[in-house]
Amino acid sequence: MMEINEQLMELAMDEDAGRKEEIKSSIEALSTSLMQTVKPYFEAENLEDISVDYENLKDYYYKQKYLNRLLEKV
Repeated sequence: MMEINEQLMELAMDEDAGRKEEIKSSIEALSTSLMQTVKPYFEAENLEDISVDYENLKDYYYKQKYLNRLLEKV
């Protein structure tokens, strides 16, 4: 994720539409892969039936929040 942040700083110095789209797609790909880690929690009909890893959910929340901020910068 830090790599994307560095790419955004480089983009700020040198505007390039192709580079901008590449960064957006990288962020979206990371977001999709991140969603796969918590997808069972969102698809479960009853959370009592599965073991909830709250640390994993917390990591997902903060990482997704960070990715959303990066996406807003683009």
